[in-house]
Amino acid sequence: FIESFRPEHTRLIRVGPALAGCVAFGPREDAWEIEHFYLDPAFQGAGLGGAVMSALLAEADAAGHAVTLTVLELSHANRFYARFGFAETGREGVDIFRRRPARP
Repeated sequence: FIESFRPEHTRLIRVGPALAGCVAFGPREDAWEIEHFYLDPAFQGAGLGGAVMSALLAEADAAGHAVTLTVLELSHANRFYARFGFAETGREGVDIFRRRPARP
């Protein structure tokens, strides 16, 4: 985590005064990358993650950028990312690499 942490691209996710999670989102090579997308379990299952993802993807689309991410092979998040158009582009160990093309 510490080797890939980019504080300048990290955003806090707040619901009112509560800290609900965080996500790092910013440029990497030929796309923008979502890293360290975490939601407190108390805020999961109510649509907050989808709302955050929609906002990030809208930002990337407006700038004309594809979006990439890495997710663990056995993570339930794979279904979540597939719903947003992320396709698998490769694997390494327990990691799955996913990419969503820019959309006009």
